[in-house]
Amino acid sequence: AEAAAALGTRVIVIHFGLSTDAPDLKTASATFSSMLRIEEILRGSGITAAYENIGGRTSKIEYMKSFIEKFEFKNSGICLDTGHANLIENPVEAIRTCGAMLKNMHASDNSGGADTHGLPGIGTIDWPAARRALEEAGYNGPVTLEPRPYGEPALFLRQAREAFETVFLEKQI
Repeated sequence: AEAAAALGTRVIVIHFGLSTDAPDLKTASATFSSMLRIEEILRGSGITAAYENIGGRTSKIEYMKSFIEKFEFKNSGICLDTGHANLIENPVEAIRTCGAMLKNMHASDNSGGADTHGLPGIGTIDWPAARRALEEAGYNGPVTLEPRPYGEPALFLRQAREAFETVFLEKQI
């Protein structure tokens, strides 16, 4: 929290457990304990912990949101990873579920079967619908592309820029 404050960061991203976590009392208790401690550390700092969905059953957006709401964590929000969401739920509906709790977004794409971290637009995510859902949610925060690089670096960077502009700057897909 001190390092984030010194750097001027207002949001830190924290993974919401492990993708292999079972939705049981032991996992819920460990998650609650960790979040409670993070909440205590961040109190009064002006920094928000954005918990990232990681593709497991306990990191479905509805579960994460209900956890934050139920325990009234004031310094908490959600970092939606679209590629992770696409493995276990509809990413567009996940954006809608986040609503105002969406504090950060990691954008990657896949076919829904494996977390391949492809560029937005090369998998099965409906990006025009995702963009509309982000607008409906009033989200204007950061979007981080999280693709796994492939090929010649300069070409890959051009492809990443084109994917970002196409998906998030209202070019037609």
